[in-house]
Amino acid sequence: MLMNKAAHQFSAGRTEFQGPVFCYQISHLRDNPCTRNHHPCPIKVVRKTGRPVRVLHQHFSAIGKMRSVEISASPLWNPEGELTGIIELMRDLTNQIKEEKELIDHNKKLQSLSIQHLALH
Repeated sequence: MLMNKAAHQFSAGRTEFQGPVFCYQISHLRDNPCTRNHHPCPIKVVRKTGRPVRVLHQHFSAIGKMRSVEISASPLWNPEGELTGIIELMRDLTNQIKEEKELIDHNKKLQSLSIQHLALH
């Protein structure tokens, strides 16, 4: 019913959705949820376990670029203890993951230079 900024960007600003909207309709532009073991559907996990879940997925943005997104899904219970909905949040981590990889690569190069320097002296 509501989308955060990341979800809205993935939907290309589409607002014409009718009825319930699922994450895979926005992020994958398809009618079926994720099924692979390494990309479990957070909605299915919450329905099965009744517990919050956090997963890392590779999704396509509205302009077709691959993005790394963290999806957090939590159950929404009514006073009788029945699952009445799922709250799902998506956070684009693409730039953060890229920067962390660059930092690791940079540290490896520094270590190599340090070893070379010590070997020369």
